[in-house]
Amino acid sequence: MPLSFAERNHPGLVSTLSQLPNLKVVSLASAYRYKGKAIDPPTVARELGVHTILTGRMLQRNDNVSISAELVDAERDRVMWSSNTSGGLLMFQTFRRRSRRTSPKT
Repeated sequence: MPLSFAERNHPGLVSTLSQLPNLKVVSLASAYRYKGKAIDPPTVARELGVHTILTGRMLQRNDNVSISAELVDAERDRVMWSSNTSGGLLMFQTFRRRSRRTSPKT
């Protein structure tokens, strides 16, 4: 079965986020346990030992990419930040290259 657009790009996102200071990023195996399931943020946070959860979705239709993300305060079950964007595949590839160049080095 071919990988979805999100599955192909998820490892790169995890790698980029894991380089940020003071941010705990769980392994792909831990995150994939919740793939395709409705989640209860407080329960997931307890299971993973975290206080906030980043959820999101990436969809590709032809050359258009749509990305949505939410940062959830799991203890209060409140959205702290959310964003949606869409554009051409070139826009996403440019963003990905820039994020790799500007990621903090460890």
